[in-house]
Amino acid sequence: MRLELSQDGQEILLHIPVACLAEDMRARLVSGAESFHSFTSREKEVFGHLRAGKVNKEIASAANISVRTVKFHLSNVYRKLQVRGRLEAVRLCS
Repeated sequence: MRLELSQDGQEILLHIPVACLAEDMRARLVSGAESFHSFTSREKEVFGHLRAGKVNKEIASAANISVRTVKFHLSNVYRKLQVRGRLEAVRLCS
């Protein structure tokens, strides 16, 4: 990696080799796969509905739980996968 000042001097540019990014993504994929094994059965069920494209209300109805409980399980899933939200979680595990 290297830092560089832009031509107008208004920005600092960070150059990151693609190989470094690829290594980071590989590590996250392995970490995500390992995390999936630590999901509870309910977290796996909720995550399966999430991957199918369902919104929280649809997941709650399909799993016969409240929307609040869906949010609780999803927050656990995101924490275990080390992601910030549903899109990142689905992309990581696709």
